[in-house]
Amino acid sequence: MTQMKSRKIITGLQRKNFLPTKSKSDHLWYYLLIDGKLDARIRLKISHGKKGTNIHRGILNSIIKSLKLDSIEQFTDLVECPMSYKVYIKHLKENNYI
Repeated sequence: MTQMKSRKIITGLQRKNFLPTKSKSDHLWYYLLIDGKLDARIRLKISHGKKGTNIHRGILNSIIKSLKLDSIEQFTDLVECPMSYKVYIKHLKENNYI
């Protein structure tokens, strides 16, 4: 995969308990909600691009790193839902990210 639509990424992350917060810039920050609290260690910044904007591989790599994932395949599984919230939290704990 070399690109993915920004709306697909946002929707997929919101299904995994990522909540948007507003910033002073033109970006939204998404923080992972864990045990009812926003965790600042797992966050992602997404700009307000045009609807339907494609996010290219270079930016996807940065997103993957921000989400503490190991590969584009893990990222795709997280966004497209084969990877559940519980499995994602388990991955973060096993790798000492949270």
